Amino acid sequence: SVLEGVSLSLSCEAPFFVTQDAIELPALAGGNRTPTVIPVAFRARADILPTSTEAVVVANYTTVDGEPRTARTSFALPLALVCRVIPPVKNADFKVTLDTNHPPAALPSLFDDVINAPGRSADAAAKTASNALSFQYLCGPDVTILLSKNAGRYRLQSASFEALWLLAHELVERLRRALPGVEVTFNEPLPLQEYFDLIDLHFEHRLAIKALDESLEARAQQFRVVQKRLLVRFKDRNPAPLANLDLLLSGTYEQLAGLAASMEESQRALSAASANLSCGTQLINLLVALRFELDDENARVLGSYLSPRVEDTADQGWEERTDAALSHLLRYTLGKSAKDSNNASMVALPPMVMPNDVGKLKKHITVMCDRLSKGGRFLRTGSPTPGANAAAAATAGAAGA
Repeated sequence: SVLEGVSLSLSCEAPFFVTQDAIELPALAGGNRTPTVIPVAFRARADILPTSTEAVVVANYTTVDGEPRTARTSFALPLALVCRVIPPVKNADFKVTLDTNHPPAALPSLFDDVINAPGRSADAAAKTASNALSFQYLCGPDVTILLSKNAGRYRLQSASFEALWLLAHELVERLRRALPGVEVTFNEPLPLQEYFDLIDLHFEHRLAIKALDESLEARAQQFRVVQKRLLVRFKDRNPAPLANLDLLLSGTYEQLAGLAASMEESQRALSAASANLSCGTQLINLLVALRFELDDENARVLGSYLSPRVEDTADQGWEERTDAALSHLLRYTLGKSAKDSNNASMVALPPMVMPNDVGKLKKHITVMCDRLSKGGRFLRTGSPTPGANAAAAATAGAAGA
């Protein structure tokens, strides 16, 4: 059969970008024919940390019966696009240690694709070293992986907490592929304070943008008022003296231009802080899953409550959405009694507004980790998540309000 009107859409997370994100195919033949090959180029910017290497392709097409259909697939982009191997770095402020139940695997073999990436010359010592490997992101931060000689223990260290995420994720996934049956665990206290620092920084940027927005609105109103007064005087047959209104107009315009430049700078800083918070959130979710031995489904649900998608709009931001989700989670899904879970659909969350601080959010994250450490789970084997549908409906209702 032949599919007609096939439309491909490609997407990926920053700093990755695709040179052509939409491809139209007039017809696509199926069957045992040679597969159609479509070359696509992915590249990466060097301004922010990568939050994910996943790329998504969505195909929209029409069947021979004229029915519209959609197909979706995803794949991982090469790690070498966003980092390179450098000589081992010893100094580090943040450290995470992962334990396994398997003899240690040689780091050069685990990251062979990065060491021998085309166009990236790795240090000769890095190619032969078996217990230490350092990576540097295009945006600057570096991460070092140290391997214990006597046990299957891997330490990741860096001067940047959020930079640990992608290499920790890659290490866990590569270990699971290379060593079937390996169990990766995290036995140290969760680095919540380091994560809370990322939340504080992101929220500070949001407050700064809010203050700038209010100042811009006030100056714009002043600029319009002065303009109106000047126009009235210019139209008057016997105009009165300007009384320095022209100077006030010029000064207000300069203030507007300065505030606009500050707003652009703050928006860029917020984008970087959002990427860092996304990395930190995914790292915490990974460590929580390893620390409390969550299965894949529970780990997936954890990511839906403590979401790594950090997106802020004029109406609501990541902090209030996450706090609303965690409030529902702690009250019902991880409630202290079965009665709490059964009443999940009876109470709606209040409207979400930007909070004055993030103390409540930090407390909810801490309580969630505490209840998980005591055996609490989002999903029990063979049972749906208590109150999951109600949580989604309540959050949607709060967002709409």
